[in-house]
Parts: sequence; C-alpha cells; structure tokens
Amino acid sequence: MAGASPAPSRSSPPASAPGTAESGPLPAGVTYANGVLSGTPVLGSNGVYPITFTASNGISSPVVQNFTLIVPGRRRDDRVVADRHRGAPYSVQLTGPAGPRPTSGRS
Repeated sequence: MAGASPAPSRSSPPASAPGTAESGPLPAGVTYANGVLSGTPVLGSNGVYPITFTASNGISSPVVQNFTLIVPGRRRDDRVVADRHRGAPYSVQLTGPAGPRPTSGRS
C-alpha cells in the first residue's frame, strides 16, 4: 500500500537463561552444582556463611533469596578422650534429645 507506514516494532530486553545460581562463600566440603547444595563441612570449617541463591525462569525478573549457613564446631573429639586415658577404662557422659546416656569404652 502506498503511503502506509510500517508497523511499530517493539524490542524487549533479552531474557536471562533459566536456572539457579549461588553466590557467597561455602565451607570446605560443601558444593553447589545443578541447583543442589550438598556435602559435609570438613573439620575446622565451622563458622557463619552468608549465601545468596538466585533463580530465573528466563522470562520474569530473577528472584533472589539470602540465607545464612551455620556450621557449628565439634562438641567432642574422640581422639582427645582416648589419648587422655590410653590403656585404661574411661567413661564419658553424652547428652542428646532423649537425655543423658552413659558411654564407656576401652582405648
């Protein structure tokens, strides 16, 4: 058609790729891959780890969620108990959800 103006064009920002991401330090022994946080923190990695997860569906704006991963220190070191009483009977009092239960052994 003569004199017709072209149809207006719209441009939208490129969508981000769908998926998840993690940012922030993780304790040694813990990994994040393929949307899964897994592992067991190694001895000595106790502390507070602020981490952020970002999820995107590729259409909407990404969603960000902050978490704090807390790795407590060890409560008891069997090696220290055994070394202290090497060759002699010993007893250690442990407490748990069901109350104290005596534990004894021989090193």
